[in-house]
Amino acid sequence: YMPGGPPMSPLYLSYFNCWAFCDLQVGRGKETMASVLHNASNVVPMEKTFLQYLKNFSESRMGLYRYQGIDGRLIRLEELLTNKSFHVKSPLDYRGRPGELWFVRLLPPAQPDHAPYLAFTTPYIIQPAEEMEWLSYLQRTLQKMRLKDKNLALHRLFKYGLTRQYWNEYIFEAYFNHEPQACYLKGIPDIDLSRPHSRASEEQREVMAEKGGRHLLPIDTPLHK
Repeated sequence: YMPGGPPMSPLYLSYFNCWAFCDLQVGRGKETMASVLHNASNVVPMEKTFLQYLKNFSESRMGLYRYQGIDGRLIRLEELLTNKSFHVKSPLDYRGRPGELWFVRLLPPAQPDHAPYLAFTTPYIIQPAEEMEWLSYLQRTLQKMRLKDKNLALHRLFKYGLTRQYWNEYIFEAYFNHEPQACYLKGIPDIDLSRPHSRASEEQREVMAEKGGRHLLPIDTPLHK
């Protein structure tokens, strides 16, 4: 999963570095690089504001949000399933379009009452949005987490996935297009034929090609079970 951004790789450095630093767990204690650095503050004195930012960064995760429009210079997002609203500052020029679903990492402000959230990663835009399909996916997948607290289950799903490479693989297999400050994805993580670059989709294209390609679908055409 060599990062760098399209066209070489759909894994932007902003996404990959957050995953490697904050989400990739190692050892019996399931530590991350961020948690190790934060715990080092018990030995090496660190400035309090820096530690707060580090804590926010360490606890952040990817999430799936409905695009709700623009409010002044801020973007309004609403999390799928929880319906929590966020006013978000984005360092990029991409301002979104009605009906979009954003797969993005939001960082909370160090002082919650005085600043908006920050869209820290280049947004992945799900097209078509398929909101009902995503809600169905979340409901059946959260059951696999075996946690009574649905908010905690949602947090763990988007932060750690069901496997170590879960979200890396999804982005790779769901990628179908990009523009300078946004990347476009198609499909649902647990429906193989919905993702353009899944093994099942590639095998189906090979079968169609062997039959003469008369019904061969382009790579950006959604395929569903």
